[in-house]
Amino acid sequence: MNQINNYKLLALDLDGTILNDSQKLEAETVEIIDKIREQGIEVIVATGRMYISALPYLKKLNLDGAVITYNGALIKNISTGQIIKHHPIRCELAEEIITFCREHNLHLNLYFDDRLYYSQKRKEAKYYEKISGVKGNLCENMQVFLDKSTTKLLIVEKNEAKLQEILYTLKKKYHDSLKIARSEKAYIDIMNKDVSKGNALRELADELNIKKDEIIAVGDNFNDFEMLNFAGLSLVMGNADKKLKKIADIVVGNNNELGAARGLKNILKLG
Repeated sequence: MNQINNYKLLALDLDGTILNDSQKLEAETVEIIDKIREQGIEVIVATGRMYISALPYLKKLNLDGAVITYNGALIKNISTGQIIKHHPIRCELAEEIITFCREHNLHLNLYFDDRLYYSQKRKEAKYYEKISGVKGNLCENMQVFLDKSTTKLLIVEKNEAKLQEILYTLKKKYHDSLKIARSEKAYIDIMNKDVSKGNALRELADELNIKKDEIIAVGDNFNDFEMLNFAGLSLVMGNADKKLKKIADIVVGNNNELGAARGLKNILKLG
């Protein structure tokens, strides 16, 4: 394990990690992350959220550098809003997913230019809007986006058995052409095949000349898997699935008990 003072980069997930189940960022978490930054450690948020959805939390955390959003499909500079990297979905594959969701009567979110679109104002849309804090745009014909750079697609399905069936079907068909990952309890994220938080973290680490064993990553869900595997030290939340806990270097407390912040405080021996 790395020496405490050798860590140079900390990658943090938001939902289920530093946010509680009410999507709140506690003052104690902000205070601890400020102390981590005072140690000279670069702090980067890596989230499946849209940039506009993550931004209020980034401001509360006093961050102004790079942020990984859409699970790595979009990396932006917080202070300037400049796009650092963008990895959209191929148009023909986006069309196939749109058709699949229409044929199976599924709720689909489409993200273009950091805006949210959906074809019907269903209960799933309201559910997503409440959690993300982003108001969606109704667009009955999603085909209009097929010649544009769609950042991500997301299926919202609250029935667990149906979600698992959809996940299995899509992964089986698109395992070579799309990255499909479960992010939250009711979400299936669909992205460019090369997209992951791990790949995005690697890109940023290379630019900052930071080695993998100088990186700490903290997460709670399967869209964090590659990021946790890449980091020199991986912290997995107590509220995570047991399969994810198996790859952890350290399992910390759950997100409603400030497990991430307090775990980091102990590991980094902050006063």
